[in-house]
Amino acid sequence: VGVNQVLSPAPQVAIEDNSGTVVSSATNAVTLMIATNPGGASLAGPATLVANQGLVTFTGISLTSQGTGYTLQASGTNLLTATSASFSVTP
Repeated sequence: VGVNQVLSPAPQVAIEDNSGTVVSSATNAVTLMIATNPGGASLAGPATLVANQGLVTFTGISLTSQGTGYTLQASGTNLLTATSASFSVTP
């Protein structure tokens, strides 16, 4: 993905129970942030969304600086934190 380009596919978070099944009744707020930030970027777009049927899709998210090895982290009250695979942002 390029600097200031919307991430595609959009990052998606599933709220799951201990057996890995999506909790379709979950409506938790989930916040997305940059966990590993090699380029000093800011996250642009809606950073906190509410789950719908246990899923949160962060559409319209972009990063403002190039770099290799970025990761995103999703967290919420009473939820385990999840970290994405690493990715690069190009000029």
